Amino acid sequence: MDIDETVLNNISYEAWLIEESKNYSDKTWHQWVAARQATAMPGAVPFANFVLAHKGRVFYISNRDAVDYQSTVDNLIQQGFPDINRETVILKTAGKTDKTARFKDAIAKGYTPVIFMGDNLNDFTGETWHKDNKQRRRFVDENHEKFGMKFIVIPNPSYGDWEGGMSQQYWKLSPEQKMQIRKKNLISWNGDA
Repeated sequence: MDIDETVLNNISYEAWLIEESKNYSDKTWHQWVAARQATAMPGAVPFANFVLAHKGRVFYISNRDAVDYQSTVDNLIQQGFPDINRETVILKTAGKTDKTARFKDAIAKGYTPVIFMGDNLNDFTGETWHKDNKQRRRFVDENHEKFGMKFIVIPNPSYGDWEGGMSQQYWKLSPEQKMQIRKKNLISWNGDA
């Protein structure tokens, strides 16, 4: 399972960014993680306990930086998640955000993944990495039978790799340019009754 917006809820950090008129930054993110104030997503702790009660094992795989490991572990334990240890909490290493290698490590240890759970298509497979939204939708269409069975999606309308799919080189744009792209892609209510 992914951690952020799948098992831990970081909406208070997102709200703080809005209140302070700030954009996401590694500095403020690390401060947030160190504060250990993320709450459990509804149903996440009971689900993890269910898996363990049925002789399964939950791996908490995240793109959080290694520097955040202890804060992440403390926060997960504080929120009541079971089986939190070096083997089950796996953060990114050396800037590698593709989770495929980390999935393979669990398989190499003799585990068979039953489901992948996350708020981002990249939480399931490396096939959607650095793809635009048209290619990401094609992946969903081609694998639709796995969704709800092998791939469990926790919707995240706040942020995710779908953002980068709105425009080529999106992540290299200035905050102002990103805002223009977001507005261009909005499908909004016109205000009429």
